[in-house]
Amino acid sequence: MPEIFRPLIKTASATCVFPSVKRWRETCPPSPIDSFIFLPGNLSMNSAKDFPEKYARAVRNSNVEEFASLYDDDVRIFDMWDEWSMRGRDSVIVMAKEWFGSLGDEHVVVTFSDIEITENAELAILTCFVRFAGHAADGTRLRFLDERMTVNFRKNNSGEWKVIHQHTSVPIESNGMKPIHKRL
Repeated sequence: MPEIFRPLIKTASATCVFPSVKRWRETCPPSPIDSFIFLPGNLSMNSAKDFPEKYARAVRNSNVEEFASLYDDDVRIFDMWDEWSMRGRDSVIVMAKEWFGSLGDEHVVVTFSDIEITENAELAILTCFVRFAGHAADGTRLRFLDERMTVNFRKNNSGEWKVIHQHTSVPIESNGMKPIHKRL
């Protein structure tokens, strides 16, 4: 993790539930890093803990290649938007091109919070809350929405971690059946 993020993240002590399973909990600040420009970086993930930074950087830079590199060739995604599910990295590329292409001069800052990771030698699960904030070219925040996210990872033969399943959701109001897009 780059030094720039270290002061922003508090890490609780890692606990071992089983000898081969580690758990991490991290909390990010509630407000996004509005003016920070992410520079292109290494595309591979050495741990599930790399996902939030790499995901946020790819989205901030509207970088389809970097975004798609996080996902396994046969990934299965249950996204909140438009489709019941997507299958494969090619569908991630199509979705990212549409999303990033729709932004015009705007950009999206992604902030992860309440991150919990359970990881063993081959598989990992990350759960968190994610804020997607749309910003104008001058950096002014225009709007935001919050989601819940669960991400499952598998270490491939090259030793890289790839997303094999991702699920995003928001709670639904019991009165009126409206989605709740802002976390209190």
